[in-house]
Amino acid sequence: MECWGESAGGSRANTTIALSRNYPPPCADADASRIERARVEGARVEGAHGREVAPEAAPPATLHAPSGRFDGDAEWSAEVDFRSLSDRDLLAHVAGVAPPSAWPAPEWTVRAVDWLRREPQEFAVELGLCAADARRLVASLEFARRVLERPRTELPSIRCARDAFEQCALAFAGLEQEQFRVLALDAKHRVKQNLVVSVGSLTTSIVHPREVFRLAVRTASAAIVCVHNHPSGDPEPSAEDIEVTRRLAAVGRTLGITLLDHIVAGDNCFVSLRERISW
Repeated sequence: MECWGESAGGSRANTTIALSRNYPPPCADADASRIERARVEGARVEGAHGREVAPEAAPPATLHAPSGRFDGDAEWSAEVDFRSLSDRDLLAHVAGVAPPSAWPAPEWTVRAVDWLRREPQEFAVELGLCAADARRLVASLEFARRVLERPRTELPSIRCARDAFEQCALAFAGLEQEQFRVLALDAKHRVKQNLVVSVGSLTTSIVHPREVFRLAVRTASAAIVCVHNHPSGDPEPSAEDIEVTRRLAAVGRTLGITLLDHIVAGDNCFVSLRERISW
């Protein structure tokens, strides 16, 4: 066998405190205490039992000018190249707010080590975020910290046809239609992606070089291995399998992305088209 050498700030509506007047029963001392506390906090008190009503003109104290929120349809659905954003604009996307004028200058950069130790309350004060946005920012930083902290797992290498077959055999188990998969490899033939690019019928799998090489180009792959199954369990290649292989090899040569092999998988067995035909 041949072997081959990847909510908005704004004033909180301070919602009307709906205290039940049925249970527990009203208590004169409790009412007096609550009414006094409400007056101290600036709320208006109405009714015999002192129902508290949110103050009409008492916006919450904020360090910065109110920050608007990104419009979901206009902003989040747009194509954004996050790698090109400044730290300030990337922070705004993570927090879900439009940066107010009081935020740091556009050339501001984040001190990652310092920020990884902060609490939501600190971000709320420093950046003028509401509690929910501050928690979202801290959660994002914690997620990034965990990604950086965990060791990178070694990618599987494809050295021969059997290695490629074993990468896909479990995914093919029990399938009743043909499935065409592409293993996108780096320069050392390590698997960067293993994705389905086409699903066919019981006996055929319609695949176009466009779908096959789109993955390879997107992942900057040096080579690919194609693998598809025969639900019948017989891995003998069809005339269509051979024709598709020749087309893929030709497109690969044009793009500079090598088609190392095309594997046809059956029940615990496979056929390497690299060993059957030349391209």
